[in-house]
Amino acid sequence: MKVVLSCDPSRGNCTVMLIHNPDRQLSFARVGGEQWHWITTSPRYAEYSDCIYHDGAFYAMTRQGGIHRYTIAVLVPHAR
Repeated sequence: MKVVLSCDPSRGNCTVMLIHNPDRQLSFARVGGEQWHWITTSPRYAEYSDCIYHDGAFYAMTRQGGIHRYTIAVLVPHAR
């Protein structure tokens, strides 16, 4: 399991991205929010090994070496 923050939580409007089981999936939540949101992906891209936050987006690396970019706006993830 790995947790990545978009900024210092004390600044407000912080998003948390989590790599978790089963199968090393991604979920996100706003700090202080009441629920987590699971990011659904193709089974081919289901296993993430690492994640960082940079310039307004989360970058998640799959175990196969692919990089997926996620921007979180109004609690809706957008993969690019």
